[in-house]
Amino acid sequence: MTFGDIVTLFLTAQAKRLKPRSLIEVERHLSNHAKPLHSLPVSKISRQEIADLLKALASNSGPVAANRVRGPAEKLPYYAHRA
Repeated sequence: MTFGDIVTLFLTAQAKRLKPRSLIEVERHLSNHAKPLHSLPVSKISRQEIADLLKALASNSGPVAANRVRGPAEKLPYYAHRA
């Protein structure tokens, strides 16, 4: 199962609890900013790869964007175990 697969599962689950605009923003952050991780198997993604992504994101898009990706990304491993 890839990171992109888990993002899809996560967004489906979050659609039930988030307001529509919040869901759009979470989807944007995970779909656009975390795109380099989408093709990687979840079991092969290291903390260092995520840290590198967040560091690059903070440099290119600002610390707020990096924080918006980090929050949901921390929850994704729980969805990987559920699938």
